[in-house]
Amino acid sequence: MSESNTGRGPRWSSRIYLRVDPGDIAVMKFFLEACDNLAFLSTISPHTAVARLVFAPDQEIEVRRFLHAVALETPWTEVWSCRGNEP
Repeated sequence: MSESNTGRGPRWSSRIYLRVDPGDIAVMKFFLEACDNLAFLSTISPHTAVARLVFAPDQEIEVRRFLHAVALETPWTEVWSCRGNEP
């Protein structure tokens, strides 16, 4: 039985680290809120403009679709990602 079928949420979150222009981080947060808080966005380093998206592992496709859709408004570059309980 997969974690998503146990009746409880997943024990681990997936993460994608992005390089985003510092001026676009607030806009990206606004877009995420408009998408029913699909993921949580936090700034890791304002100096290097790295932000972290945290989301449920089974929503990775939706998160990546979101990123593709907002790329024209808020350009970004993926720095690193991990799924579920990966380090």
